[in-house]
Amino acid sequence: MGENIKLIDPRELNLNESIMSLYSDNDNKEFRESMRKHGMLQPILVNEPNLLVISGNLRVQVALELQWDSVPVILISVDPDSIPLLSIHSNIQRRKTNLDYHSELLFIEKFFPVSQGTRSDLNVQLKEESEMKK
Repeated sequence: MGENIKLIDPRELNLNESIMSLYSDNDNKEFRESMRKHGMLQPILVNEPNLLVISGNLRVQVALELQWDSVPVILISVDPDSIPLLSIHSNIQRRKTNLDYHSELLFIEKFFPVSQGTRSDLNVQLKEESEMKK
């Protein structure tokens, strides 16, 4: 295994509860069967200080169901505030329903709120700044 990949007991890992509720409970029978037959093809991404899963909640859950003693993980140290968005980003390859996409959008809007702009023509200073940009 690569030098940054370690084998860890899946029972020691902390599932990322903040994103688990985002995705619908699809039937992952094919995924479970693939892991049973081929093993884990992609290591789990884990925040080292607290062993929080950044990417791979489902892989951990299946490994626990299969009663594996160890799973491959990549340990990194990231700012706890960046973990939710990093987790969403790492799920880009996941099969998603329209509801899953909607849930992701609502989740992301918590970090990047969208609001209407302000009318620059009602504020003299903003109007002047707006005209200077033209």
